[in-house]
Amino acid sequence: MDTPTDVLVLGAGYAGLACALRLRQRAPQLAITVVDARAAFVERIRLHQRAAGQTIPQHPLPALLAGTGIEFVQARAHDLDAPGRALHTDVGVMRFDRLVIATGSTGTTTVPGAREHAITIADLAGAEAFAAAFARLREGDPVCVVGGGPTSLELVTELAATRPELHYALVCAGTLGESWLAASALRKLQARLDALRITVVSRTAIARVEAGRLVDGHGGALPFALCGWTAGMRAQAPGALAQHDDASARLRTDACLRAIAAPWISVIGDAGRPEPDLGADAAMSCRLALPAGIHAAENLAAQAQGRAPQPWRIRDSLRCMSLGRDVGLVQLHHADGSLRAVSLGGAAGAFVKERIVRFTTWFLRRERDRARRLSRALPPAPRRAMVGAA
Repeated sequence: MDTPTDVLVLGAGYAGLACALRLRQRAPQLAITVVDARAAFVERIRLHQRAAGQTIPQHPLPALLAGTGIEFVQARAHDLDAPGRALHTDVGVMRFDRLVIATGSTGTTTVPGAREHAITIADLAGAEAFAAAFARLREGDPVCVVGGGPTSLELVTELAATRPELHYALVCAGTLGESWLAASALRKLQARLDALRITVVSRTAIARVEAGRLVDGHGGALPFALCGWTAGMRAQAPGALAQHDDASARLRTDACLRAIAAPWISVIGDAGRPEPDLGADAAMSCRLALPAGIHAAENLAAQAQGRAPQPWRIRDSLRCMSLGRDVGLVQLHHADGSLRAVSLGGAAGAFVKERIVRFTTWFLRRERDRARRLSRALPPAPRRAMVGAA
């Protein structure tokens, strides 16, 4: 099919859904279409729970967007003609006046053998594959998690809390928590790792992954029956703008979240890398996805009404993670992202973490309900006619 639309939102994660739902409220005269290869919104910040064998919520996108005036098309994008304002998908060509790229990120497996012998949990398929392998392990089997960031910590602690009869090792290239956890948080983290009997292998860069073992740069080997790979993320933005990305494949944007190469395209969430001087660092993280999506929507609505877009000011007040279902860790930040000495752990940390996770879906439901109420009070959202096959 060949479907023109005013605003095309590519990606239905936290950032993309927040953008589409807020834009529907702010500029109801626009036709908005959300495109995603998946039929459901998956709470990515719960994927470590799925990897440990737990059931996590899935929200079917047609039902989630029903009644909002936003159209959903399940399709996989494979090319972008930015100058021609056309997105090529497996169901045909979709045209747009404005495009929002919110395609998120995936795990990187560039180390030789990692793709073949380790499993990432950057998406639902990976988490489910890991869960199936995890369920087959026998008492005493070794499990390795390669990483060192929040995702690796959430994964290894969730696993160890679920099946304490296994042996766990967390392997990181640097020093665990260096630069993103203050001293008080590091003490709380180490106490939890010790309680779960998780061995931390620091300052160990993995040179290759072989069947059943990790090999470091000095030839040392660490055996595993199952390996979870969380060492880095890479953006999944369409390739047509790739010459403007950085090492993690994020598309560079201006302060208003518009692609440097094509200002009629907004790039949000993990797919985009705003220019410096926006406040705190625009890290690839779910915690910045919702505010980026909302800001992009406000700017698109402003432009549709003849007003100038505004720069996004990133304010990052905390970073939180679960360390199993009953323990969490919260590191507080200053407004510019620099660390504060204050941290929260234990059951209180778990409470805060879970409330923040629940807030994300509550927020999206609130935006959806507001869009539905608006749609009931307005004529049907505009739709442009099909103009022919791709």
